[in-house]
Amino acid sequence: MAEVSQKLAEAGVPAGPVYSIADICEDPQFRARNAVAEIADSNGAKVATYGLVPKFSEHPTRLDHAAGRLGEDTEAVLRELGIDG
Repeated sequence: MAEVSQKLAEAGVPAGPVYSIADICEDPQFRARNAVAEIADSNGAKVATYGLVPKFSEHPTRLDHAAGRLGEDTEAVLRELGIDG
């Protein structure tokens, strides 16, 4: 990637790398801007997720919990909709 980036820069081509999710999670700039948040899942394990955008200085946002496991809330949602599961 470094070699290709250098050659493109030398040729005057504006370009940059395309990050994978792993790259984003490891990038110090993304971490410094809280673009990646770590939050506990329903088992208490820390998982990486997106940071909330936009960010407001007078009205901070926060993540209370991670998304649940697939199907975890199905019965409650069906009950709320009046559907027998």
